[in-house]
Amino acid sequence: MKNRYAMCLLAILLAGCGMTREIKVPAHHADRPQAYHDGYLDGCRMSQPSSSQAKDMERIKADSLYANGWYDGFGECKERVQPISRDSVKK
Repeated sequence: MKNRYAMCLLAILLAGCGMTREIKVPAHHADRPQAYHDGYLDGCRMSQPSSSQAKDMERIKADSLYANGWYDGFGECKERVQPISRDSVKK
């Protein structure tokens, strides 16, 4: 009986892992330096509702490429997860 519960728990955990969406830097940012890509990915992750990541203020202050990427990633990914309300659509 304990094995059955353990197997069910393992199946649930693995199913949850498979449902996470991999975050990638979009093609229109592909030519940017690695520091920008790092910032973009961190900003995008932080924009997700389930994020527990903290903003790396030290790196943002020290590295303008990372900072630009972070703010771009946060803004672009936040737009993708925000539902559009009927009130926000111009008539």
